[in-house]
Amino acid sequence: VQSAVKQVQVAVFTVLFGFVLGALGALFWRRLSVSKETNRKLRQKQHDATIKAKSWLEEAQKTKLTPVKAPVDGVTFTKEFKALFNAHAPIWTCDPSYSRAHWLNRVIDAAWPFIDTGVSKTVKESVEPILRDSLPSFVKWVGFEKFTLGPRAPTLS
Repeated sequence: VQSAVKQVQVAVFTVLFGFVLGALGALFWRRLSVSKETNRKLRQKQHDATIKAKSWLEEAQKTKLTPVKAPVDGVTFTKEFKALFNAHAPIWTCDPSYSRAHWLNRVIDAAWPFIDTGVSKTVKESVEPILRDSLPSFVKWVGFEKFTLGPRAPTLS
């Protein structure tokens, strides 16, 4: 009787586990298909924007818009091009105080505990044997009790 109850419990657990795995698989598949559709729409928008930019450039070349001569390097741009560029230019082209390495600082901050651990272990494993080999006879032990790069990650600017 106990083995039959045990078999029923195992069968029920297996069926429930299968349903849970199936539901998770369906959710993953749905999210994956939505992501593919979003990527396809984004690529189509980028393609449409490229076509518009090409047609605008061709139209500008046909009408021979009045060029504005840049005094420094002699490159010529039309007023329309400058207005279009300034409207869509990245912030770092307009604001020299804008931090261009902000994303890299965030990555380093997130990875810093792992970097610190790895570098500390590598330094201990590579430097301690060299120190021990060069010890004078009256010194019994040289090594690192704790080696760390510090709790704060460096900041790039």
